Amino acid sequence: MRPLISIIIPVYNVGEYLKECLDSVVNQIFDNFEAIIVNDGSTDDSFAICESYCERYGFFRLINQENKGLSAARNAGTASAKGEYITFLDSDDYLDPDFCSEMYEAARKFDSDVVICEADYFGDFRIDKLRFEEIEEVGTRYSNRILNRSEMLQVFSCGKTHFLIACGKLYRRNVFENNEIIFPEGVLYEDINVVLEIVKASSVFFMLPKPLLNIRIRPGSITSTSFLTKKGIRDCFTQHMEFIENYNAIPRSILDHEYKAKMTERMTTVLSGGYLRYQMPAFLSLILTDAIMDDTVYFLFGASACGKEYVTLLKLKTRNIIFVDNDPAKQGGTFCGFPVISPAALKDMIHAEKRKYKIIITSMYFYSISHQLLETGTVGSHTELFPYNTKTSIEREFLKGFSDLKKYIKYSIAYSPE
Repeated sequence: MRPLISIIIPVYNVGEYLKECLDSVVNQIFDNFEAIIVNDGSTDDSFAICESYCERYGFFRLINQENKGLSAARNAGTASAKGEYITFLDSDDYLDPDFCSEMYEAARKFDSDVVICEADYFGDFRIDKLRFEEIEEVGTRYSNRILNRSEMLQVFSCGKTHFLIACGKLYRRNVFENNEIIFPEGVLYEDINVVLEIVKASSVFFMLPKPLLNIRIRPGSITSTSFLTKKGIRDCFTQHMEFIENYNAIPRSILDHEYKAKMTERMTTVLSGGYLRYQMPAFLSLILTDAIMDDTVYFLFGASACGKEYVTLLKLKTRNIIFVDNDPAKQGGTFCGFPVISPAALKDMIHAEKRKYKIIITSMYFYSISHQLLETGTVGSHTELFPYNTKTSIEREFLKGFSDLKKYIKYSIAYSPE
């Protein structure tokens, strides 16, 4: 009998977590499915674990290939799938026992091409719950009902990365086949443009307000380490800029301009967050090497939680610290014992100040703040906003990425079709 669902599980060196993942498949209360494990050249005990599960349970199938990357593994699983629907499961995550039954019931009942569930995030460094009703732009407006293509594209603009990852969704398999959709091989952040293509090729969607996927946040994963490599940074900017172009290219009859502008802003925030994840260890290195100068004023743009982390370290070396913030309610006051000024006051001080200065953006809105400082003439180039004298190759990738992003956004919005 043809399975109704194919669960595709790419595996690479995750022996520590793999049994929990595969046990969650075994424990599904739904029984008409197949699970396709794609061992992508693992060098630990992952392959042996996969073989043992295939021997014990008839619904597992194993594809063994040389290491080609996550996209190639997903493509191999998709090509081999026989189910009416397919879903992707990362091998360090696990499913709720009701995942297949609840997702398939929604797909069948509403004749959906794509069903999306909520998720729980867990790990040593992060515990979080994604609930549709708690997302301001989503809430009850889109959740728990049938959506058309235009509405699903509107949901994307809320900025939650969960909607743009391959996992946590049930897809009608012929959407992939009929539109020749595959994951691009050899790049990171490959999900976002594939999911966008799937949505553009589909008609009926359903957002199921139940947390049926558990996503592990762990050190050493692709997500947590990508911003520490040149390739990761390059792929991140390239894939996100491609997404911005593709999203903005959707005709306005399907997607209004306000959603495109909102999505563009959210994407830049994601990229800015990546830079901040890199900047903190680099900043810590600056502190430890005694490179803080007494004749330098340090302007921290962002009087918030991130700024608090920076000033806690920085004040051990200098008291020449001034916060800058766009919020009028904070201007004129103090934050962590240091004065808070407006961006206009920052510009005046920089142009009048004879002492040296450094601007360190301590906000998730790195890109929009850097753009603001450039547009107002506060600084002359992006280079001034990367506060370290010795530029590493990784930081140069960020600098190039932000510079390219500025041109790209201006172009893609200007030529957004009617």
